[in-house]
Amino acid sequence: MYKLVKKEHFTVSNGVRVIAHSLQSNKMRALLRYGNTLIIFMVIGLIFSKELQSLQFFDNETQKIERSDSAYLLDENSFYQFSSVGKSFGNIELLHMKNHSKKEIRSLILQSVPGKLKIRLGRYLRKTMELCEQYQVDPFWALSVMWTESHFNFQARSSVSATGLMQIMPATGKFLSRLLKFTTDETFVYEQIEDPYVNIEMGVFYLKRLLKIFRGNYKLATVAYNMGPGGVYRRLRLKLPVGVKNLYLDKVRRHYKLVSEHFKKSTSSRILALRSTLVGKNPRNNYLYTRLESLDEVFHFVEFKPFGYRLAFNGLSHQKKSL
Repeated sequence: MYKLVKKEHFTVSNGVRVIAHSLQSNKMRALLRYGNTLIIFMVIGLIFSKELQSLQFFDNETQKIERSDSAYLLDENSFYQFSSVGKSFGNIELLHMKNHSKKEIRSLILQSVPGKLKIRLGRYLRKTMELCEQYQVDPFWALSVMWTESHFNFQARSSVSATGLMQIMPATGKFLSRLLKFTTDETFVYEQIEDPYVNIEMGVFYLKRLLKIFRGNYKLATVAYNMGPGGVYRRLRLKLPVGVKNLYLDKVRRHYKLVSEHFKKSTSSRILALRSTLVGKNPRNNYLYTRLESLDEVFHFVEFKPFGYRLAFNGLSHQKKSL
């Protein structure tokens, strides 16, 4: 037993001496240095590859942000289009909105809303305008109904469980969810009508539907939003008056007048500016700004060019240059 252990010890000792001798040789030292250098370069390569991936990710995210910012700015400088609305609730020409940027329209609306309500509405105005444009609903009408229903308080709740900015009833919410292809599960419906944006969409969509049901009659559609279309039909069937001495309708009309006040003033002033300024085309020159009454004395013909209020105001700022 002792001899066997001694023999194993001798074998191990010889192995260690061989390895030590090999490590001391020049070739082995060079090989170790090469291996160390290779490992160092591999580590550096891994570090730089991770850094490169991080930089590429950062560049991609930056480009996404820049694209979204550019799209936002372009959208803000464009205008709302309500060409399919036709007649509005308050007989306002909604087509004049093309003479204002989206940002200007929202600013005019907020200027028309008093005090604390301005802050409340400011949170949801942009979304409301987008939805009104999407469903082609008079935005001043939708905002007037929202003002009357909840005073722009997204937490408003009535004694009959009407909820949110547009005061959607649970049963109405379930019905609208089915039409809008939302989830119709009762639990989810309660959650949906408490979401301000979903609540607004349901309200705007419902106004659109009621207006269609009552063939463009804003008075009947507005009263129906408050008392339900069934109640309006019942009164019509019994030949009872609808909307006469109706407090709800009166409030909506009053709020409509207030919320559209600054837009109407701005539109009126710009129409007057357009009437006092005309862009005429001189065959020999560029477009010139001139007084309307002096045109016939100068031109044998005038070719009209499509223009907006900005072009006209530019002419006014140059003191109406006369030909």
